[in-house]
Amino acid sequence: MSKFAVPTPGQVITVTTRYADHYYKSEQDYKDETYEHVPVLPPQSWTKPGSFCIPAVDEPFITFRTIAIDKVIALEVHEGEAADTNIEVGTHHVPVKGSGDKVYTVVVVDGHGKSCDCLGFTYRKDCRHLRLATGEHPINPRRETVKREKRKAAVAKRKPRKAGAPSKADKVRKLISKYKNEHCQTWIAEEAVKKLGMTRSLATTYVRNNWEKV
Repeated sequence: MSKFAVPTPGQVITVTTRYADHYYKSEQDYKDETYEHVPVLPPQSWTKPGSFCIPAVDEPFITFRTIAIDKVIALEVHEGEAADTNIEVGTHHVPVKGSGDKVYTVVVVDGHGKSCDCLGFTYRKDCRHLRLATGEHPINPRRETVKREKRKAAVAKRKPRKAGAPSKADKVRKLISKYKNEHCQTWIAEEAVKKLGMTRSLATTYVRNNWEKV
């Protein structure tokens, strides 16, 4: 059992760890590492009891490291010091709550989100946690702009309905009244796709919403 208590998130500590070293050229069978004035990060969803997280500085593939308290041989808590919360200057590791109980760590450099340890960032190199960490709106503005432009283009392609011409709902109700006693909703939706040029999902919705109106 370790003689040290697990430090709490937000504290600034200097910690020395000792792990077994199996490198055959090592003169000792253990290796000591000291991390000076590092902030303690919130635990991840997979952090085991008796462990804590600190930033992984100058590491190309990880943003934080997990330390087991029983591997600590020296620990100093710097009283009066707290993790710097000004993300506009320097590099910071900001915890961001995800779905459920998951907490992700976002690396923020000079106020800009650079990386996140969630799967979304791993595959897309972008995620909502980056924007949340820097105080932005979680919705990607670029993606919303693309959606808005697509909607505008779709509306522009639509042909205006002539005055007095039947609407799509009228046409679907006509199909329903003609075939309702002989066929089910799925079959009539298929007919709406063939005869009215509707998409399958739209035809299904129209048939379902107008079924009882006929």
